[in-house]
Amino acid sequence: RRLAARPALLFVFIMLSEKFTPEGIMRSQGLSEASIFLYLRDLEELGLVALGRGLSARLLVDTPIQWNFEGPLKPHFETTNKNFVGWAIAHLERGATFVSFSRRMRPETA
Repeated sequence: RRLAARPALLFVFIMLSEKFTPEGIMRSQGLSEASIFLYLRDLEELGLVALGRGLSARLLVDTPIQWNFEGPLKPHFETTNKNFVGWAIAHLERGATFVSFSRRMRPETA
């Protein structure tokens, strides 16, 4: 529920689960060192990461994460995916590239 209430914190958690480093998240999202530290600290308080020295953090959950799509994050996932698909369709002719997080195919659907 706390992740659902804070989409930016959820986004940082998803990026960490996709093997981005805190420094990489800082650079790609234009965050300050203080901001990324506060996100990491909040994730530690939720029991999702363990803080190390400096800006290092280790996930305390198994990946890939098995999200409960019927839980409190459902509206966020629906909105995010609708926005993503809309953006991708709108940029087809421009040859745009993108990174898709947590959209892994299962062997039975490949």
